[in-house]
Amino acid sequence: MCRSVHHHGLILLGFLAICAGCGGSMSPSGIDQNAEPDRKGHLQTGQNEEFNRVFEEWKDMLSELHRIDIQYRTGRWRDRDRLKQRYKQVVDEGKASQQRLMDAATIACAKQPDENRELASFLSGVVYLLIRNEEYEEAVRIGQMLIDNSVARSPMYNACGVAAYAVNEFDLAEQHLLAAKERNALDDVGRSCLQSIPYYKEAWEKEKAIRAAEQSAGDLPRVVLATSQGDMELELFENEAPNTVANFISLVEKGFYDGLTFHRVIHRSRAEGGCPKGDGTDGPGYSIPTECLQADHRLHFRGSLSMIAEGSLTSGSQFYLSFIPDQQRDGKNTVFGRIVRGIDVLARLQRREPRDPMWADINPHGNVVIPPADKIIQARVIRKRQHEYMPMIYRVR
Repeated sequence: MCRSVHHHGLILLGFLAICAGCGGSMSPSGIDQNAEPDRKGHLQTGQNEEFNRVFEEWKDMLSELHRIDIQYRTGRWRDRDRLKQRYKQVVDEGKASQQRLMDAATIACAKQPDENRELASFLSGVVYLLIRNEEYEEAVRIGQMLIDNSVARSPMYNACGVAAYAVNEFDLAEQHLLAAKERNALDDVGRSCLQSIPYYKEAWEKEKAIRAAEQSAGDLPRVVLATSQGDMELELFENEAPNTVANFISLVEKGFYDGLTFHRVIHRSRAEGGCPKGDGTDGPGYSIPTECLQADHRLHFRGSLSMIAEGSLTSGSQFYLSFIPDQQRDGKNTVFGRIVRGIDVLARLQRREPRDPMWADINPHGNVVIPPADKIIQARVIRKRQHEYMPMIYRVR
């Protein structure tokens, strides 16, 4: 069943695994020796009551997911569509419960860290799951709380450093990654991030100054991508990439992107879209020059919007959104915008790798399951400057 539903349901199931690893009981350890357990065996000690209540609600939801999954695997084929819809409905309901659970656990652990070591272990597992699902902002918030309250184990410094790096908090990332190195807890990802920090600390200072000037001017074009996972609002860097922005806006206004998919979504890398065929092999029928070789070209940070180069110097309609800072692509792909609202939507996009034509020829039956792609339902321009947006076409195919 899990392979048939959207990946964001997996964090709910991952929570269940964390609880199972804690012996199936995650109620906080109260220090009040006179506290009376309730009918479910939980100690009611102030702020822990909210966690106990939400935890029971959340476990009921996970039990329902488990029942639906069993029915899907063992039931009749004609019931599968109904069960898939029910599974999705429960996952959607569970996301709100999941957030309340994390908030309640965070509050209880922050107020009584020494008395809630089990909750600290639970929240540590949550941090790792959030990082796996590219929800770095929330991972930093929870990981920092654990570190500040001295209830974090050595690997948490590495995890929190990696998450801070992803959200452009480079000073904080350096602090935690160096601490992880001192504790022999630095993994390969953390080591790579630490090596890139000097480059990005300097680059981020320049980027922040540019963004401050852009915010003050308040006239850069903006586009909203309404997707199957929610809306993302993009601000376009017309000052540094005017032709790329003109191309993007002209395609949006023609309805070119409506109904297209995020055909390739790669963990700790990018989400690609804008291919009419949905496999990364097509474009608008023409190409435009790249604008990534100029001295003032923009760099890749979390949420950056960039063009996919279809050759050494040309782009078309395909673009990608960066999950993390990506130094390797700086100066090779044109960064022409960024997400200013809806970064959480980016994290929810279905991870997938489409079959390329060679793979399809070798194995036409396709026995590898590829999840369905999320879609751009509609793209629309919500702000632009008072001039015509007509791109210079490099060549017609």
